[in-house]
Amino acid sequence: MVAVGDFSFIEDALFANTLKYDYSQINDIPGAWTALKNHNPNNSFMFETDGGIWGIIRSKMSDLHSGASGAISLRNMEYIAKHGWDKYVDMRKNKD
Repeated sequence: MVAVGDFSFIEDALFANTLKYDYSQINDIPGAWTALKNHNPNNSFMFETDGGIWGIIRSKMSDLHSGASGAISLRNMEYIAKHGWDKYVDMRKNKD
């Protein structure tokens, strides 16, 4: 069992630390997890313009992100929001 928010099981340390930071920031934004849970997976996070919450979320994310890496991080957060932490960990461990 991996503690919620502990991304250290991901081999790429920079990616793991970035996800950990983004996760903690998203936790502090009211409505962010709901927005991620309700996000249409066919819509892009790179060019998301559907409401002010996305600008707030992006402004709080790691400064290390490019547009693409920010979108990848948000896809990971979206998966957590929609399926829960334990399923996310299982998916990542089976993927990596």
